Amino acid sequence: KKTTMAPSATTTSSNPSLPVRKIYTNTDLERFQKSPCHREILQFVQAIGQSCGAVSSGADDDGPGSDPNDTNLLRDTSPGIACLLGCLKGMEEVWLTELPPVSASNSQIRFGNPVFTDWHTRLTQRSLGMIQTILKITNDHKHSGSKLGETEKGSQQAQLLNKGGEDAAEEKSYDMSVLQASYQKGKQSALVATGASVAANNSNADGNCENSNSGVSNPENIIAISEELSAYLLQSFGHPVRLDYGT
Repeated sequence: KKTTMAPSATTTSSNPSLPVRKIYTNTDLERFQKSPCHREILQFVQAIGQSCGAVSSGADDDGPGSDPNDTNLLRDTSPGIACLLGCLKGMEEVWLTELPPVSASNSQIRFGNPVFTDWHTRLTQRSLGMIQTILKITNDHKHSGSKLGETEKGSQQAQLLNKGGEDAAEEKSYDMSVLQASYQKGKQSALVATGASVAANNSNADGNCENSNSGVSNPENIIAISEELSAYLLQSFGHPVRLDYGT
């Protein structure tokens, strides 16, 4: 019996950086559930959940707003996360305006709103650019920011997140102007049809880019990593044919 999983964004194995579906049977699923990878994913999800504890969603008047000038929105984030927030804001504000959902009175929406297919096509076209922008901003600012003390990290959250080693344990605080600039670059990356020009132009605050031969500093690595991550980004919003994004 096959497990009910959305198909991978790609089924080719010609590029080792592209995710390929590996779970087809219950035996495959059981093997995965006993793997170190499964344990690491659970630890990561638990850490994310704990980091969101007692944090306002912004739904009430006293919570953080959606304006990047509101420092509550970007406070305690990194440039990479600020950039991601900007991407999501561009998708929310502009994409939904340009691709409005079909009215609920339309009989076509019985199995999902058909406009989502167009929305997902746009996501496919722009996902690489958004991810490349996030990776590049993260890389540009990896040596900036002020280190936080252990008391500022939060003991339980830090213990979970710090399993990745010394680099993962180093949490920092960033200047609000850096976070706001990163937010705007992320939002802009969601508004262009192709990501190549955005990724190429998103340098750090000084206009300089690191250019080492390893990690995400290497342009070739950025492209490969972006292609891998884009498969997960595309599936996280649902399936464009089945429209199983939630109703």
